[in-house]
Amino acid sequence: MAIESFPVEVLCRALRAVFISPNAVNAGMPVQRDVLRSVCHLWRDAIDHDAVSWAHSFVTYSTPPEQLRMWLLKSRNVPLAIDLHFPNTHAPLEVQTIHQLFFILAPFMPRCQQLRVRVANNKIGTHAVGLLADMRLDSLSTVDIIMAPPYQSPRFDTFARTPPRNLVNLSFHRSFPTWSDKSSFSGVRSLTLSNITSFPRPFLGDIKEFFDSVPNLEHLAIKHVDPHMVILRRTASTRIVLPRLLQLEFAMRRARCSQFLSVLSAPNLEGLALTLEREEDVLPCLQQCGSLFPSVLCLQLACYFPSYTVLTTALAGFSALVQLDGRLSPGFSLAFYGASLYCVDLCPDLARVCVAELPRILVEDILCRRSPTNFAPDLRVYANLPSLAYAEYSLSGGQVLCRPSFVESLV
Repeated sequence: MAIESFPVEVLCRALRAVFISPNAVNAGMPVQRDVLRSVCHLWRDAIDHDAVSWAHSFVTYSTPPEQLRMWLLKSRNVPLAIDLHFPNTHAPLEVQTIHQLFFILAPFMPRCQQLRVRVANNKIGTHAVGLLADMRLDSLSTVDIIMAPPYQSPRFDTFARTPPRNLVNLSFHRSFPTWSDKSSFSGVRSLTLSNITSFPRPFLGDIKEFFDSVPNLEHLAIKHVDPHMVILRRTASTRIVLPRLLQLEFAMRRARCSQFLSVLSAPNLEGLALTLEREEDVLPCLQQCGSLFPSVLCLQLACYFPSYTVLTTALAGFSALVQLDGRLSPGFSLAFYGASLYCVDLCPDLARVCVAELPRILVEDILCRRSPTNFAPDLRVYANLPSLAYAEYSLSGGQVLCRPSFVESLV
Protein backbone atom coordinates (compact mmCIF):
# COMPACT_ATOMS: atom_id res chain seq x y z
CA MET A 1 0.00 0.00 0.00
CA ALA A 2 1.31 3.43 -0.89
CA ILE A 3 2.07 5.49 2.17
CA GLU A 4 0.12 8.45 0.80
CA SER A 5 -3.07 6.39 0.65
CA PHE A 6 -2.87 4.98 4.17
CA PRO A 7 -5.63 6.29 6.52
CA VAL A 8 -4.14 9.29 8.25
CA GLU A 9 -6.42 9.09 11.28
CA VAL A 10 -5.22 5.57 12.07
CA LEU A 11 -1.59 6.57 11.78
CA CYS A 12 -2.02 9.59 14.01
CA ARG A 13 -3.67 7.54 16.71
CA ALA A 14 -1.12 4.74 16.48
CA LEU A 15 1.96 6.92 16.53
CA ARG A 16 0.51 9.94 18.35
CA ALA A 17 1.52 12.25 15.54
CA VAL A 18 5.09 12.77 16.68
CA PHE A 19 6.74 15.41 14.55
CA ILE A 20 10.49 15.92 14.45
CA SER A 21 11.85 19.12 13.01
CA PRO A 22 14.28 19.46 10.05
CA ASN A 23 17.60 17.63 9.77
CA ALA A 24 16.51 14.71 11.91
CA VAL A 25 17.05 12.05 9.25
CA ASN A 26 20.82 12.42 9.24
CA ALA A 27 20.96 11.93 13.00
CA GLY A 28 19.18 8.59 13.35
CA MET A 29 17.41 7.09 10.35
CA PRO A 30 18.09 3.41 11.24
CA VAL A 31 16.81 3.84 14.80
CA GLN A 32 13.68 5.62 13.65
CA ARG A 33 13.03 2.94 11.06
CA ASP A 34 13.28 0.21 13.70
CA VAL A 35 10.92 2.08 16.00
CA LEU A 36 8.34 2.52 13.27
CA ARG A 37 8.58 -1.10 12.20
CA SER A 38 7.99 -2.34 15.74
CA VAL A 39 5.15 0.06 16.48
CA CYS A 40 3.15 -0.13 13.28
CA HIS A 41 3.59 -3.40 11.37
CA LEU A 42 1.26 -2.22 8.64
CA TRP A 43 3.95 0.23 7.61
CA ARG A 44 6.63 -2.39 7.09
CA ASP A 45 6.42 -2.54 3.32
CA ALA A 46 5.99 1.20 2.96
CA ILE A 47 9.03 1.96 5.12
CA ASP A 48 11.23 -0.48 3.22
CA HIS A 49 10.36 1.19 -0.05
CA ASP A 50 10.27 4.79 1.11
CA ALA A 51 12.89 5.70 3.72
CA VAL A 52 12.23 9.44 3.68
CA SER A 53 8.49 10.02 3.40
CA TRP A 54 7.43 8.54 6.71
CA ALA A 55 4.15 10.33 6.54
CA HIS A 56 2.33 11.45 9.67
CA SER A 57 5.16 10.38 11.98
CA PHE A 58 8.52 12.00 11.29
CA VAL A 59 8.97 15.24 9.42
CA THR A 60 12.44 15.58 7.92
CA TYR A 61 14.33 18.42 6.34
CA SER A 62 13.32 17.06 2.92
CA THR A 63 9.60 17.19 3.62
CA PRO A 64 7.98 19.95 1.54
CA PRO A 65 6.10 22.51 3.68
CA GLU A 66 2.89 22.01 1.72
CA GLN A 67 3.02 18.28 2.33
CA LEU A 68 3.50 18.85 6.06
CA ARG A 69 0.56 21.23 6.12
CA MET A 70 -1.58 18.70 4.26
CA TRP A 71 -0.77 15.95 6.76
CA LEU A 72 -1.63 18.22 9.68
CA LEU A 73 -4.94 19.17 8.10
CA LYS A 74 -5.83 15.51 7.57
CA SER A 75 -5.13 14.74 11.22
CA ARG A 76 -8.36 16.63 12.03
CA ASN A 77 -9.08 16.66 15.78
CA VAL A 78 -6.57 14.02 16.85
CA PRO A 79 -4.55 15.15 19.93
CA LEU A 80 -0.93 15.82 19.05
CA ALA A 81 2.27 14.86 20.85
CA ILE A 82 4.95 17.03 19.25
CA ASP A 83 8.64 16.23 19.59
CA LEU A 84 10.86 19.04 18.27
CA HIS A 85 14.38 17.77 17.81
CA PHE A 86 17.12 20.12 16.67
CA PRO A 87 20.26 18.00 16.18
CA ASN A 88 23.72 19.42 15.83
CA THR A 89 24.38 18.49 12.21
CA HIS A 90 27.03 19.72 9.83
CA ALA A 91 24.42 21.70 7.93
CA PRO A 92 23.36 24.37 10.45
CA LEU A 93 19.70 25.09 10.83
CA GLU A 94 18.72 28.45 9.48
CA VAL A 95 16.48 30.77 11.44
CA GLN A 96 14.26 31.03 8.40
CA THR A 97 13.72 27.26 8.44
CA ILE A 98 12.73 27.32 12.11
CA HIS A 99 10.29 30.16 11.56
CA GLN A 100 8.79 28.29 8.62
CA LEU A 101 8.32 25.17 10.72
CA PHE A 102 6.64 27.04 13.57
CA PHE A 103 4.48 28.99 11.14
CA ILE A 104 3.07 25.69 9.87
CA LEU A 105 2.65 24.20 13.35
CA ALA A 106 1.09 27.30 14.97
CA PRO A 107 -2.56 26.70 13.89
CA PHE A 108 -2.41 23.14 15.23
CA MET A 109 -0.73 23.84 18.58
CA PRO A 110 -4.06 24.22 20.44
CA ARG A 111 -4.45 20.45 19.91
CA CYS A 112 -0.97 19.72 21.28
CA GLN A 113 -1.15 17.82 24.57
CA GLN A 114 2.49 16.80 24.92
CA LEU A 115 5.45 18.94 23.91
CA ARG A 116 9.08 17.91 23.99
CA VAL A 117 11.92 20.14 22.82
CA ARG A 118 15.39 18.63 22.42
CA VAL A 119 18.25 20.74 21.16
CA ALA A 120 21.93 20.09 20.50
CA ASN A 121 22.67 23.77 20.04
CA ASN A 122 21.57 26.16 22.76
CA LYS A 123 21.45 29.15 20.43
CA ILE A 124 19.00 27.40 18.12
CA GLY A 125 17.09 25.93 21.05
CA THR A 126 16.65 29.25 22.80
CA HIS A 127 15.33 30.81 19.62
CA ALA A 128 12.99 27.91 18.91
CA VAL A 129 11.53 27.65 22.40
CA GLY A 130 11.11 31.41 22.49
CA LEU A 131 8.76 31.17 19.53
CA LEU A 132 6.36 29.10 21.63
CA ALA A 133 5.42 32.23 23.56
CA ASP A 134 3.38 33.39 20.56
CA MET A 135 1.37 30.19 20.26
CA ARG A 136 -1.85 29.01 21.82
CA LEU A 137 -1.22 26.01 24.03
CA ASP A 138 -4.69 25.45 25.43
CA SER A 139 -4.50 21.65 25.63
CA LEU A 140 -0.87 21.33 26.68
CA SER A 141 -0.52 19.03 29.70
CA THR A 142 3.10 17.82 29.49
CA VAL A 143 6.23 19.85 28.77
CA ASP A 144 9.73 18.39 28.54
CA ILE A 145 12.59 20.73 27.62
CA ILE A 146 16.11 19.35 27.11
CA MET A 147 18.90 21.79 26.41
CA ALA A 148 22.41 20.97 25.21
CA PRO A 149 25.47 20.83 27.47
CA PRO A 150 27.00 22.95 28.75
CA TYR A 151 24.00 24.67 30.28
CA GLN A 152 23.43 28.29 29.35
CA SER A 153 20.75 30.41 30.99
CA PRO A 154 18.08 30.76 28.29
CA ARG A 155 17.03 34.28 27.45
CA PHE A 156 13.35 33.72 26.84
CA ASP A 157 10.12 33.97 28.73
CA THR A 158 8.24 30.84 27.72
CA PHE A 159 4.45 30.79 28.12
CA ALA A 160 4.46 34.51 28.96
CA ARG A 161 1.83 35.60 26.46
CA THR A 162 -0.40 32.56 26.33
CA PRO A 163 0.24 30.49 29.47
CA PRO A 164 -1.20 26.96 29.29
CA ARG A 165 -3.77 26.45 32.01
CA ASN A 166 -3.86 22.66 31.86
CA LEU A 167 -0.23 21.84 32.60
CA VAL A 168 0.15 18.70 34.70
CA ASN A 169 3.72 17.51 34.07
CA LEU A 170 6.83 19.70 33.80
CA SER A 171 10.34 18.44 33.11
CA PHE A 172 13.48 20.54 32.62
CA HIS A 173 16.82 19.01 31.66
CA ARG A 174 19.77 21.43 31.63
CA SER A 175 17.33 24.31 31.42
CA PHE A 176 14.87 26.28 33.45
CA PRO A 177 12.75 28.69 31.40
CA THR A 178 11.36 31.71 33.16
CA TRP A 179 7.79 32.89 33.02
CA SER A 180 5.79 35.91 34.04
CA ASP A 181 2.47 34.33 34.98
CA LYS A 182 3.17 31.73 37.66
CA SER A 183 -0.53 31.15 38.19
CA SER A 184 -0.51 28.97 35.08
CA PHE A 185 1.41 26.33 37.07
CA SER A 186 -1.19 25.91 39.79
CA GLY A 187 -2.37 22.65 38.24
CA VAL A 188 1.08 21.04 37.93
CA ARG A 189 1.18 17.63 39.61
CA SER A 190 4.67 16.45 38.63
CA LEU A 191 7.92 18.43 38.39
CA THR A 192 11.37 17.17 37.41
CA LEU A 193 14.58 19.21 37.56
CA SER A 194 17.57 17.37 36.11
CA ASN A 195 21.19 18.31 35.42
CA ILE A 196 20.70 21.99 36.12
CA THR A 197 23.88 23.89 36.92
CA SER A 198 22.40 27.35 37.40
CA PHE A 199 19.18 29.29 37.16
CA PRO A 200 18.40 32.29 34.98
CA ARG A 201 19.09 35.56 36.72
CA PRO A 202 15.41 36.56 37.12
CA PHE A 203 14.85 33.34 39.07
CA LEU A 204 17.50 33.89 41.76
CA GLY A 205 16.03 34.39 45.20
CA ASP A 206 12.63 33.34 43.89
CA ILE A 207 12.64 29.67 44.86
CA LYS A 208 10.12 30.10 47.69
CA GLU A 209 7.71 31.92 45.39
CA PHE A 210 8.13 29.19 42.79
CA PHE A 211 7.13 26.39 45.15
CA ASP A 212 4.22 28.51 46.35
CA SER A 213 3.02 28.60 42.73
CA VAL A 214 2.69 24.78 42.61
CA PRO A 215 0.44 24.09 45.63
CA ASN A 216 -0.96 20.92 44.04
CA LEU A 217 2.43 19.31 43.41
CA GLU A 218 2.31 15.57 44.11
CA HIS A 219 5.62 14.37 42.65
CA LEU A 220 8.93 16.24 42.86
CA ALA A 221 12.22 14.96 41.44
CA ILE A 222 15.49 16.89 41.76
CA LYS A 223 18.30 14.92 40.15
CA HIS A 224 21.97 15.66 39.64
CA VAL A 225 21.85 19.40 39.94
CA ASP A 226 24.72 21.71 40.80
CA PRO A 227 25.75 21.51 44.48
CA HIS A 228 25.61 25.30 44.71
CA MET A 229 22.11 25.44 43.31
CA VAL A 230 20.04 28.33 44.57
CA ILE A 231 17.53 25.91 46.05
CA LEU A 232 20.08 25.15 48.78
CA ARG A 233 21.56 28.59 49.22
CA ARG A 234 18.37 30.58 49.38
CA THR A 235 16.22 28.43 51.63
CA ALA A 236 18.27 28.35 54.82
CA SER A 237 15.70 30.42 56.70
CA THR A 238 12.70 29.70 54.48
CA ARG A 239 10.15 26.97 55.00
CA ILE A 240 8.92 25.27 51.84
CA VAL A 241 5.45 23.85 52.33
CA LEU A 242 4.09 21.29 49.87
CA PRO A 243 0.89 20.02 51.50
CA ARG A 244 -0.07 17.58 48.73
CA LEU A 245 3.37 16.18 47.94
CA LEU A 246 3.23 12.38 47.88
CA GLN A 247 6.54 11.38 46.26
CA LEU A 248 9.97 12.97 46.50
CA GLU A 249 13.11 11.91 44.62
CA PHE A 250 16.32 13.66 45.54
CA ALA A 251 19.81 13.01 44.19
CA MET A 252 22.59 15.55 44.64
CA ARG A 253 26.18 15.53 43.50
CA ARG A 254 28.47 16.30 46.41
CA ALA A 255 25.74 18.36 48.02
CA ARG A 256 23.83 17.70 51.21
CA CYS A 257 20.32 16.38 50.76
CA SER A 258 19.68 16.90 54.46
CA GLN A 259 19.93 20.67 54.01
CA PHE A 260 17.00 20.67 51.61
CA LEU A 261 14.99 18.16 53.63
CA SER A 262 15.35 20.30 56.74
CA VAL A 263 13.42 23.18 55.14
CA LEU A 264 10.78 21.04 53.45
CA SER A 265 7.40 20.45 55.00
CA ALA A 266 5.42 17.63 53.37
CA PRO A 267 3.01 16.20 55.96
CA ASN A 268 1.41 13.76 53.51
CA LEU A 269 4.60 12.41 51.92
CA GLU A 270 4.32 8.68 51.28
CA GLY A 271 7.35 7.85 49.15
CA LEU A 272 10.91 9.13 49.55
CA ALA A 273 13.90 8.15 47.40
CA LEU A 274 17.31 9.53 48.35
CA THR A 275 20.62 9.07 46.54
CA LEU A 276 23.54 10.10 48.73
CA GLU A 277 27.22 10.53 47.91
CA ARG A 278 28.45 12.09 51.16
CA GLU A 279 29.05 10.08 54.30
CA GLU A 280 28.07 12.91 56.62
CA ASP A 281 24.69 13.13 54.90
CA VAL A 282 23.46 9.61 55.62
CA LEU A 283 22.53 9.79 59.28
CA PRO A 284 20.96 13.31 59.19
CA CYS A 285 18.74 12.27 56.28
CA LEU A 286 17.56 9.16 58.09
CA GLN A 287 16.89 11.14 61.26
CA GLN A 288 14.85 13.66 59.31
CA CYS A 289 12.87 10.88 57.66
CA GLY A 290 11.57 9.81 61.04
CA SER A 291 10.83 13.26 62.41
CA LEU A 292 9.84 15.35 59.39
CA PHE A 293 7.98 12.76 57.33
CA PRO A 294 5.96 10.60 59.74
CA SER A 295 3.65 9.36 56.99
CA VAL A 296 6.37 7.88 54.75
CA LEU A 297 5.39 4.37 53.68
CA CYS A 298 8.16 3.73 51.17
CA LEU A 299 11.77 4.78 51.75
CA GLN A 300 14.54 4.04 49.26
CA LEU A 301 18.05 4.98 50.32
CA ALA A 302 20.95 4.55 47.88
CA CYS A 303 24.57 5.22 48.82
CA TYR A 304 27.24 5.44 46.13
CA PHE A 305 30.75 4.14 46.81
CA PRO A 306 30.11 3.71 50.53
CA SER A 307 32.78 2.84 53.02
CA TYR A 308 32.53 0.71 56.13
CA THR A 309 31.52 3.85 58.02
CA VAL A 310 28.66 4.55 55.64
CA LEU A 311 27.40 0.99 55.93
CA THR A 312 27.31 1.04 59.71
CA THR A 313 25.87 4.57 59.78
CA ALA A 314 23.06 3.67 57.39
CA LEU A 315 22.19 0.55 59.33
CA ALA A 316 22.22 2.50 62.58
CA GLY A 317 19.83 4.99 61.03
CA PHE A 318 17.48 2.23 59.95
CA SER A 319 17.72 0.78 63.44
CA ALA A 320 16.66 4.15 64.84
CA LEU A 321 13.63 4.14 62.55
CA VAL A 322 12.74 0.67 63.79
CA GLN A 323 12.89 1.86 67.38
CA LEU A 324 10.85 4.94 66.47
CA ASP A 325 8.08 3.20 64.56
CA GLY A 326 8.38 -0.28 65.97
CA ARG A 327 8.75 -1.76 62.50
CA LEU A 328 9.77 -0.94 58.95
CA SER A 329 7.27 -0.75 56.13
CA PRO A 330 7.57 -3.37 53.34
CA GLY A 331 8.42 -0.48 51.06
CA PHE A 332 11.65 0.35 52.87
CA SER A 333 14.84 -0.59 51.04
CA LEU A 334 18.53 0.05 51.40
CA ALA A 335 20.99 -0.01 48.49
CA PHE A 336 24.77 0.23 48.42
CA TYR A 337 26.28 0.93 45.00
CA GLY A 338 29.99 0.35 44.64
CA ALA A 339 30.29 -1.30 48.03
CA SER A 340 32.46 -4.35 48.46
CA LEU A 341 30.56 -7.40 49.59
CA TYR A 342 33.49 -8.28 51.81
CA CYS A 343 32.97 -4.88 53.43
CA VAL A 344 29.44 -5.99 54.20
CA ASP A 345 30.77 -9.23 55.64
CA LEU A 346 33.00 -7.22 57.97
CA CYS A 347 30.00 -5.29 59.23
CA PRO A 348 28.57 -7.26 62.17
CA ASP A 349 25.58 -4.94 62.42
CA LEU A 350 24.23 -6.24 59.13
CA ALA A 351 23.50 -9.59 60.71
CA ARG A 352 21.64 -8.30 63.73
CA VAL A 353 20.43 -4.70 63.25
CA CYS A 354 16.89 -4.58 61.87
CA VAL A 355 17.58 -7.31 59.34
CA ALA A 356 14.44 -9.14 60.35
CA GLU A 357 12.45 -6.00 59.67
CA LEU A 358 14.24 -4.88 56.50
CA PRO A 359 12.61 -6.54 53.49
CA ARG A 360 15.26 -5.72 50.95
CA ILE A 361 18.95 -4.95 50.81
CA LEU A 362 20.68 -4.33 47.50
CA VAL A 363 24.45 -4.56 47.40
CA GLU A 364 26.28 -4.03 44.14
CA ASP A 365 29.98 -4.77 44.03
CA ILE A 366 31.49 -2.99 41.04
CA LEU A 367 34.61 -5.13 41.34
CA CYS A 368 32.63 -8.26 40.53
CA ARG A 369 31.73 -6.88 37.13
CA ARG A 370 35.24 -7.52 35.92
CA SER A 371 34.89 -11.27 35.85
CA PRO A 372 31.92 -13.62 36.26
CA THR A 373 34.17 -15.96 38.26
CA ASN A 374 34.06 -13.50 41.16
CA PHE A 375 30.29 -13.69 41.28
CA ALA A 376 29.66 -16.83 43.35
CA PRO A 377 32.29 -16.44 46.12
CA ASP A 378 31.19 -12.91 46.93
CA LEU A 379 27.60 -13.98 47.36
CA ARG A 380 28.51 -16.28 50.24
CA VAL A 381 28.33 -13.39 52.68
CA TYR A 382 24.55 -13.58 52.42
CA ALA A 383 24.63 -17.00 54.06
CA ASN A 384 25.06 -15.18 57.37
CA LEU A 385 21.72 -13.44 56.86
CA PRO A 386 19.07 -16.16 57.13
CA SER A 387 16.35 -13.63 57.89
CA LEU A 388 16.99 -11.63 54.73
CA ALA A 389 13.95 -11.90 52.47
CA TYR A 390 15.99 -11.63 49.30
CA ALA A 391 18.94 -9.79 47.84
CA GLU A 392 19.26 -8.41 44.36
CA TYR A 393 22.57 -8.26 42.58
CA SER A 394 23.40 -6.55 39.29
CA LEU A 395 25.91 -8.14 36.97
CA SER A 396 26.78 -6.72 33.55
CA GLY A 397 23.52 -4.86 33.28
CA GLY A 398 21.37 -7.83 34.31
CA GLN A 399 19.77 -8.74 37.61
CA VAL A 400 20.12 -11.97 39.54
CA LEU A 401 17.60 -12.72 42.25
CA CYS A 402 19.42 -14.41 45.11
CA ARG A 403 17.29 -16.10 47.75
CA PRO A 404 18.82 -17.44 50.98
CA SER A 405 18.43 -21.06 49.89
CA PHE A 406 20.37 -20.36 46.71
CA VAL A 407 23.07 -18.49 48.57
CA GLU A 408 23.46 -21.26 51.13
CA SER A 409 24.09 -23.74 48.33
CA LEU A 410 27.13 -21.74 47.33
CA VAL A 411 28.83 -22.15 50.69
